[in-house]
Amino acid sequence: MVEKTIVDLHGELHDHFVALRADRDATSPSSPVFVLEHGLDPDQELPELNGVVRDVVAGARLPAKHWLPLVVYAAEIGYRYEGDEYWPVFEAETPGWKRHGTAGRRYIRRKYELFAATYGGARPSGTWAEWFKNIAWPITHAVLPADLQRHLARLLSDYQYAFTTELLEDHEALGERLGARAGDTSSRFRKFAENTSLLGLVSASLLLGDEDETPLLTGDVLHRIVADLSHERQAGEWLRDAKRAAVRVRRKGLLGAASSVSDASVADIVDRRWPRLELTLSLRRSSAGWSVYLTVPSHESIAQRFPAVRDEMGRVRCRIDGVSGVRARGSMMYRQGPLALETMPVPNKTPVRVEGGSAALTERLVDHCRVPAQPWLFRFREPGLAHEVRMNSVRPGEEYILVAPELPESSDLLGAELVNLTTRGVKGTRFSIPSEVDDALIAALQDMGLGLVSDVFLWPAGLVPASWDGEGRAAWSAGEDPIIGIRSARRVARCVVSTAEDVVEIRWPVDRDTVFVRLTGLEMGTHSVEIQLLGADESASAVATGQVVVEILEPADSASSASRGQGIQTWTYPSHPTLEELWRGGAAVVVDGPHGEKVRFELRLMTRSGRRTLATRSFSSALPVWEHRWHDLLRGVQGDGELDRNIGQAEELTVVVSNLTLGSAEIRAERLFEPLRWNTGIDRDGPYARLVDHLDSDDLRVSVTDVRSPAEALEVVLQDDREIRSENGLLAVASAGDFQAAVVLPPHVSGGLDALARLSVRPSLRTGNRSADSIHRMIELAHRWTRAASPADQNAARMQSRVNDAIVARLSGVIAGDRWRDLEREALERADLTRDRLFGAVGRSGAEQAIAATLVDMAGCVPALPEERAVAFAEVLEAHEWQVGGDFAELILRLCTAPGSIAPTDGRTSEAIKLALERPALIRLARAFAFAIGDKGGESGMSLLEEWPWD
Repeated sequence: MVEKTIVDLHGELHDHFVALRADRDATSPSSPVFVLEHGLDPDQELPELNGVVRDVVAGARLPAKHWLPLVVYAAEIGYRYEGDEYWPVFEAETPGWKRHGTAGRRYIRRKYELFAATYGGARPSGTWAEWFKNIAWPITHAVLPADLQRHLARLLSDYQYAFTTELLEDHEALGERLGARAGDTSSRFRKFAENTSLLGLVSASLLLGDEDETPLLTGDVLHRIVADLSHERQAGEWLRDAKRAAVRVRRKGLLGAASSVSDASVADIVDRRWPRLELTLSLRRSSAGWSVYLTVPSHESIAQRFPAVRDEMGRVRCRIDGVSGVRARGSMMYRQGPLALETMPVPNKTPVRVEGGSAALTERLVDHCRVPAQPWLFRFREPGLAHEVRMNSVRPGEEYILVAPELPESSDLLGAELVNLTTRGVKGTRFSIPSEVDDALIAALQDMGLGLVSDVFLWPAGLVPASWDGEGRAAWSAGEDPIIGIRSARRVARCVVSTAEDVVEIRWPVDRDTVFVRLTGLEMGTHSVEIQLLGADESASAVATGQVVVEILEPADSASSASRGQGIQTWTYPSHPTLEELWRGGAAVVVDGPHGEKVRFELRLMTRSGRRTLATRSFSSALPVWEHRWHDLLRGVQGDGELDRNIGQAEELTVVVSNLTLGSAEIRAERLFEPLRWNTGIDRDGPYARLVDHLDSDDLRVSVTDVRSPAEALEVVLQDDREIRSENGLLAVASAGDFQAAVVLPPHVSGGLDALARLSVRPSLRTGNRSADSIHRMIELAHRWTRAASPADQNAARMQSRVNDAIVARLSGVIAGDRWRDLEREALERADLTRDRLFGAVGRSGAEQAIAATLVDMAGCVPALPEERAVAFAEVLEAHEWQVGGDFAELILRLCTAPGSIAPTDGRTSEAIKLALERPALIRLARAFAFAIGDKGGESGMSLLEEWPWD
């Protein structure tokens, strides 16, 4: 057999890609060509190409003209890519490649660019392409690398009930819809999904490739991906389910193509199917009287519809008009309530108020979750509980409460009586409808703005709906066919059921008063189903009518809904935390179920995609577990040696909650896939940080800062192992272009007095002048140490806190004066600050002493959220006629507790610094407030960063 050369292989590949481009132009001109569509036999031709490429790379120079085998080789490595560093894998499999260095990586990129220009090849797009300018090319041309396949299969399975003919025929629109639902996948898949055109193309090809020969991808590539997915049973089942659903939808669309709307865009068609979110009202009785309760639905569907605001929605806090307090970060992504309303919110407007939300997010929320128009009618379900009736119609034999700001006059026929409502702004009247209704009573009800339903009764039968208000509104998940039960009090011959899309007439059974109607083919969205009952006289008029409003919900995500239907329910705040957020306490796990039941938690640190478990730790707790209880449990395991040693290497953190009777639920948090990142660990030589660099940048810079002098950075050159170590503890910062990664390494502790000394080292900061520039520099320094950098373990986290404390003490002392500087020095030395000592340093004026006394006295009962503490601080200042304003009061508190949480570029920061320099008493009062809270409200020894967890 004659061995082929690089020239032979290049020529054959050239002819193949030219022919493939011609075929694609004839069938789908806008579709790109992928290098993975090389058509080589995987058993013989591909190994032969790999051998030729390795021989060429081992030579002196890379070929200028015969480059196609090299891009095929690179794409094949990209296909096996699992999110680890691409070039180290390339180097390990390709002897001599390391010698080509950065020039070799650029060579690959330039040849891919040439491939795109010559053969109409795919071009990377989105954040992925911006961040990873070199490796984005071979990975994009790998079509669907190994680590993305499972995510896509699950996504297609979750979305199968939302497939439409229009979407399947327009892969661009399909990609946009799928991309909007990619928020629950890995961070790398989310980056992949930003290239919605590629996502839609691959998805459409996988869904319909067996039904027709798809013009989007060659058959061998499709079969290869499908075969690889099938190796994992669950992923294979997901893909098969999605493919079957797509084929059904497409065949149905082909049969009804003649009646399709040809002039409507896919986007318009799909947008009309998105359901609007609706609030739910109820009444509940307590010893104080009746209260109106509000349930706010999950805003997940808005996040899916508008992916640009998804991350923001998963992290912002919100307030709900009429409900005290601030809701947890990310709570908008879950159903909230029922929540007791202290005051009735404004009708026809949304009560959800986002704190610090963008204009784009606020705009998206305007049309959703509006409070229903008044009056509000509630029907008794059981003693002490009444549910809202949206249709404002009553039934004979039932009991109701009508609620409104001003109640209409009611007839004596109803026997109405006022009820005691604890919710301010509304009044309520209770009345009953007799079993026999006459014309006078109907007229009385009409005067109150109410209708009467008596001749026909409708209810959901078969599958239990996701929701049912008992009066005509029900919701089912996509993929479920609603069944409506119809009971008539009149003699009926025929029943006509109509929706906006269809009208069906059925014959009424002679010997029955009830029939059941199955509604099939309903798309996502809200549908009004009209029921008309006709007599036997062929008259056009109906003897009775009814209506059911059916809502088909967005399909549930298989990952986020893992605990639904179980005895254990779990939530996370924010809704989709990263590994870092969950481990460091920036996110919380909430677990609910039968109160008092004991559940077992298991924390698992794993490598990427759960391939290997690095460390585990178990603990137990009684239900429920709310945010504060979770943080207590987490603190109990964060010092665990095995977890600390492996957290820096872990790519996934899984929390499994289980009970033998109640079942189990799983929460998975992944490390963000970032251009630059530090991996950390501990070996016999002590703690280390290893730089993971995906950027291939020429301007990479690395600096280190010793904890003893946290403001003095020294630039270093990394060795081949790209590791940094420290005896005393340090901050390491890597930067390239606009990207930066920072980590705090703990000291090398080997035992003895030397170890204690290193763990208790006090950072030394030079006292700058009393100027705005100096304060700005300290804010930036605090941000670098406490916000930009992640701590490698608990010792590193404690070191961060000491640096933060030193910066706060310096800032406060420089601004507030010599006496206060002395007090800060005492506090750093862990001296007990008496009330007299604190008040003596605050100031001699009566106003300052009075404010300080109020703040110190209220410290033991202030809220846990620092934002709410800021509100209390501002209110105290205002009560003493110190006009500061809420925003500036918060910034002053941030400056005195965690200056790294302040945005240095925010225009208000400069104004707040100016205010602090002009009125230093504000700093003294804020610090006195923080000292008092630390003494009364927190655990012994809790740091400022723990006591004041600012966003």
